[in-house]
Amino acid sequence: GGAGDPPPRMVGVGIIFNTDQSGALRVKGLAPGGPAAVSGQIEAGDILVEIDGRVVFRQSVAKVQDEVVGPINSEVLLGFRRGPHAPVHSVRVRRVWDPSHEE
Repeated sequence: GGAGDPPPRMVGVGIIFNTDQSGALRVKGLAPGGPAAVSGQIEAGDILVEIDGRVVFRQSVAKVQDEVVGPINSEVLLGFRRGPHAPVHSVRVRRVWDPSHEE
């Protein structure tokens, strides 16, 4: 790419996170029509523990959002737990959700 190329659009997967009392990152909600919702594998209340194999347990929402967001059409592998002793389930989602289009 030359100097004139625009940077790739950075987009997310349509997950809204919040932090619970223990500091764990929980899925608060899913953007309707976003890749996370469409996958059918992510539910509100899931705890995010990994991004692309890196452990992100108890990191700040801002830091995690930065890692989840990436170049449009790239893929990210997210690891979730449904509960403290549940196995991690990994969900591969494509980044196509542009939050600037949300109402």
